[in-house]
Amino acid sequence: MLTSTASYAIAIHGGTSYAYILWFMLLLLLGSVMYGIFVLHMLRYIDKKRMFIKALKVCKNKEDLLKKVAPYIGKDRELTRLIYRLEGCEDGEFGRARKAIANYWKNM
Repeated sequence: MLTSTASYAIAIHGGTSYAYILWFMLLLLLGSVMYGIFVLHMLRYIDKKRMFIKALKVCKNKEDLLKKVAPYIGKDRELTRLIYRLEGCEDGEFGRARKAIANYWKNM
């Protein structure tokens, strides 16, 4: 019976390259998660904006519309100008003023 007393060692070369690959995969995963969170946040913002525009279009009279848009006075110069124009408009011009405010919110 032959027995060998020599020990064999397996050398693994490139241990640092595996670490670089793992860090790269970790950063890629982290970046993907952050991008997903950003996209979900933007979709929620767009959905809230769309729902607000629908609420503006549903308003039947000037008082209801002013209640919706009054908190935004002073946030933006153009929006404030449109709100003050709405406040001073006649009943026949209400539709055009409402449409102007809704279009401004779409482009905002």
